[in-house]
Amino acid sequence: MIEGDTMVLSEKVNNAINEHLKISDNYCISIGVISKDKTDYYNITSKGIDKNIYSFDIGSISKLFTAHLVMKCVEEGVICLDDTVDKYIELKPKAYPTIRELLSHCSGFNFLSPLQITIPSYLTRRHCKRNIYEDVTISDVKKILNRKKYKNKKTYSYSDFNYAILGVALSNVLNKTIEELLIDFIKNDLKLQDTNISYNIDKNLCGYIKNRKIKSWEWNKENPYIAAGGITTTVDDMLKFISIQINSNSNYIKNCHIPQDYKSMTNVRPCLGCHTYKKSNQLWHVGGVGTFRSSIIINKTKRVGIIVLGNGRGKNKANVHYICKLIYGEIKRNKIKF
Repeated sequence: MIEGDTMVLSEKVNNAINEHLKISDNYCISIGVISKDKTDYYNITSKGIDKNIYSFDIGSISKLFTAHLVMKCVEEGVICLDDTVDKYIELKPKAYPTIRELLSHCSGFNFLSPLQITIPSYLTRRHCKRNIYEDVTISDVKKILNRKKYKNKKTYSYSDFNYAILGVALSNVLNKTIEELLIDFIKNDLKLQDTNISYNIDKNLCGYIKNRKIKSWEWNKENPYIAAGGITTTVDDMLKFISIQINSNSNYIKNCHIPQDYKSMTNVRPCLGCHTYKKSNQLWHVGGVGTFRSSIIINKTKRVGIIVLGNGRGKNKANVHYICKLIYGEIKRNKIKF
């Protein structure tokens, strides 16, 4: 059994972790858990438990940070949640989604990212080897927005492009790069000192496809897709971030957790920056860039939060999201001891 300072994982969780780690000697999983007033974290490798602090690219979990920054701007009166985005970005006259629709992935842009952005990158870089959004500019996002038809279907469809648009809007409104805005917000408002944009780090692990090393994604400082997936952090900082979600009285934090009244073809209900389920108190998100994977689950009512970070892809029943859901279920059933 794997034992931390206070936490003992169940046999079922241990088996899933071992299945993940046996894929490669270079794989590392970082696990952090908050259960009521108790907290523990550690890294697990094929060599055992490691209590050092490492940085992981967290991919789309970055959207939670961006959503908090947008909602802080809403609270301060700088942005209106139900304004259409053309109020904050100079675009040709036509219909556009609102800030709320972009935050909740209900903009009608039903694609992860436009083909104009992804196809050239896939052809020249291949998936995982380099950042498929590396060369995207504010101008690129504006050009695509000008061409795309807004269908106003009010249905959920997950999209990185929504958050790239928000990155452009934030840059225009606050007259700084999205990198500067997020770093300032992370350091000064959230007080997370080991959370950065992925190129601005010194503790980062390398990603791996089995035994082949893959570098972290690199970002141009003005790249609007930073808002969708450019953050790197540690399990310790993510536990602080989870604690903020559970304990904060700030409206711009709490309002992000409110489910939005949009249609979804699945059990998923969109919030602002995160997700929940139709009959659940869970808030959750998953992320992935290159070979890095991340998963977060929070239950504010039960005061439980789990973060799992990894530097390699696992099998379906040995990846970080499966492990994160497994830990959450085992905590509910009192199978994990503190």
